[in-house]
Amino acid sequence: MASSRPGREPLDASGEAFLAQMSGKLSLALTAARFPHLLNRLAPLAYQPSSMVKDQLLIDDRTHRQGFPFDVLIELGNLRELYSRFLAA
Repeated sequence: MASSRPGREPLDASGEAFLAQMSGKLSLALTAARFPHLLNRLAPLAYQPSSMVKDQLLIDDRTHRQGFPFDVLIELGNLRELYSRFLAA
């Protein structure tokens, strides 16, 4: 899947595998389309629930950032909630 933004890192094999792993659990389609590099970076954390629920996933204190569009933020919030349930079990 190619990125819709020029110069952006495309979804790589680990990102695709992570996306497939999440299929049926939750949708990350908008995140994959708009921010494929994010899924590439989340993929290595797939089996580390405590890393997936850290606030750094959704909150960035770097300057000059716009933040995620609301629909992508919803997907990432759903991802965080899924991993939170793994930790609570």
